[in-house]
Amino acid sequence: MKKFFLVQVAVGLGITGAAQAAGTYYNRPYQSPQYSYGQPATQYAQPSYQSPYAPRPAQQFGQNAAPYGQTRQAQQPQQQQQQQSQPANARQEGFYLSGGISHEFANWSYEMKEAGSILHYDNLEWNVLDINGGYNFGTFKLDAGIKYGIQSGNSPMIDDDISNGGYWMDTLYIDTGGGNYELLGYIYGHALSAGTSSGGSMFGYHAGAGLTDLFTWGKAKMTPSIGYRSVSYKLTTKDNSGLSMQTGYCMVVPGTDEIQCNPLIMIDEDGDGIIDSILWDDNFTPEGWVFLGNTYMYWQPGASHKYNVSWAGPYLAMDVDYGINQYNSVDARFEFGLPAYKATGDQPYRSDWAHPKSVEDTGKIGDAYHFGMGANWNTSVSDSVMLSIGFTYDYYTVSNATAKTFLSSDYYLTQLQNQINVVYGGNEQAGIDAGDPIIIGVRTLMNECPNWVCSAQNEINSIYKSLGFRIGLNAKF
Repeated sequence: MKKFFLVQVAVGLGITGAAQAAGTYYNRPYQSPQYSYGQPATQYAQPSYQSPYAPRPAQQFGQNAAPYGQTRQAQQPQQQQQQQSQPANARQEGFYLSGGISHEFANWSYEMKEAGSILHYDNLEWNVLDINGGYNFGTFKLDAGIKYGIQSGNSPMIDDDISNGGYWMDTLYIDTGGGNYELLGYIYGHALSAGTSSGGSMFGYHAGAGLTDLFTWGKAKMTPSIGYRSVSYKLTTKDNSGLSMQTGYCMVVPGTDEIQCNPLIMIDEDGDGIIDSILWDDNFTPEGWVFLGNTYMYWQPGASHKYNVSWAGPYLAMDVDYGINQYNSVDARFEFGLPAYKATGDQPYRSDWAHPKSVEDTGKIGDAYHFGMGANWNTSVSDSVMLSIGFTYDYYTVSNATAKTFLSSDYYLTQLQNQINVVYGGNEQAGIDAGDPIIIGVRTLMNECPNWVCSAQNEINSIYKSLGFRIGLNAKF
């Protein structure tokens, strides 16, 4: 059974343009706080050391430093006060670097439109480490970052083929006499299973370029940017158990949303593999006939589902920095992206599917989009380092993705050859003339799924969303 549910996990995004905006650059040694104005300045003399947390104006170095061997004039109190009142988000050219750890809460789900199957991983938790850096050239900046996460604890997975959908099992025919067979209906498999996911991993990276402080609004400085972002994650489900049922057609009770399945009992009286008699309720139309097949519980102690999912593509972002005072600032990022989508799955217990790739869903740019946002409060802990505490949120979604199922050729060809050799003495045409459902079914499958790959266009809707909380440090050099 194939289905997929699924921000960038927001906490680990780094909010690089914003979170790394605060702090102070120093490109020369500074004097101790006890060094007073008016004393002789030595080589590379600096203006009076202000508060250890206060940034210096971008023009300070070079303009206020006295030439080698000369004495610098003392600054006036008004000039000193003006310097000390610079907000904590004051910009200077140079390198900036940030790192942090975060805890993210997420879930991923996807739904197949035609098959109706739904799969979802709920209450995913990630512990994430991120490292981000860049260079501010003054009018524009470059930034990049990576993130790595490991799954925290256990997360439930639900694979639902009962409430909406099912998968083809077999085709039923009725012998109308004279060697003629009439299509009776199809057997569908319906299942509901629940397992536990643990030990997953996440990896992400981004790179971008922005126009530094292109817009200002009071103390707020806004930097638009463009870039490329990728986030991927791996999930494995074990200890999966569920209920599986085989049924045929059911009917909707007229005038209601109620579904009723009428028993259709098919009897092979002589054990030759051919149905000899059928019982049904005359009040039901043929469309309401139902085959009562097997209903059973199953348990899969090993890995039952494995998925590798990625969202990657270009983005537009806006970073907003607001300087509260010389010690504190607040930053935020709003990002919109158009990532491509790819989800590859393996269901090891399905003998009719190929391994290690059983299914693959893909969506191109334009099929998916990403919305991300986050905010941080930054406070100075030294003259060039700030503590950052904040949150991030990400929402990824794809519509109308293409679904591919990779079938096991050995499984179906073995079925085909056994039916031809055992039942029809090696004469395949005799089986076709007799309307054998296995022979006809496998041959039809081979025609509909070239190279044993079945494709369905516009089949997958998938959503991934996360909320994270982060603590980190920002530094400037």
